[in-house]
Amino acid sequence: MKSINLRSPLYYDKRGNGNHVLLFVHGFLESSKMWNSVLSHFDEEKYTVYTIDLPGHGDSPVFEEANNLEKLAELIFEFVKLHKIDELSIIGHSLGGYIALAFAEKYPDILQKLILLNSTSLADSDVRKKDRNRAIELLKKHPRAFKSMAVKNLFLPETHQKYEFNKAAEVAQQCETQALILITEAMRDRRNRSDILNQFSSQSLLIFGDQDQIASFQDMESVIEKYDLNTAVLSGGHMSLIEHPEKVIQLIKEFL
Repeated sequence: MKSINLRSPLYYDKRGNGNHVLLFVHGFLESSKMWNSVLSHFDEEKYTVYTIDLPGHGDSPVFEEANNLEKLAELIFEFVKLHKIDELSIIGHSLGGYIALAFAEKYPDILQKLILLNSTSLADSDVRKKDRNRAIELLKKHPRAFKSMAVKNLFLPETHQKYEFNKAAEVAQQCETQALILITEAMRDRRNRSDILNQFSSQSLLIFGDQDQIASFQDMESVIEKYDLNTAVLSGGHMSLIEHPEKVIQLIKEFL
């Protein structure tokens, strides 16, 4: 198994040389390639855009402390320091949003904007924690079956053919099983970070799918109303970027 220490760089792609730095962080069972359709929409003279592979995903090796969102935030901060980035905005999908919130908590002074795509600031419910524990056991015993089942659940059943589900399934199978176990523990044990959204209320944008069962708009409604958060709700499930690419790109660009 490959491993890295806290200061080792993650695999990344960089586009542009503008003053506005954007970091796109993918979700569980995904890779930086999920953002490929987005990159050409950002002026390379205005923006510098980074996309990274999280540990054990895409081309990044396993990180043995990945069972802790704070450590994953530190890992990204080391990446930021390595590239001499003073300020940036983070766009995180699902797990990427959880990590972005942990980053915002630890390093608020360098974060300009925070965009959560199909993500939530809430902690796992007791029921969800039990689901995570079952997922860990499945990963240990039947990793290929789990990856196939889990990525399928990211999509609404009626969209499997329309949105190239097979490509997403192939990316999921390439993820390192040990990394998935560690990150599942991190997601299970994360705390409620709605207070961080409050601190970044004017600097945050939340994008939801109205049928998303993983990051539910309905579960977040009270938080959104309490802190008057910028929010967009699109039709569909957990993969809004795939289901509504032009709209998601428009929302991101207008907010930035």
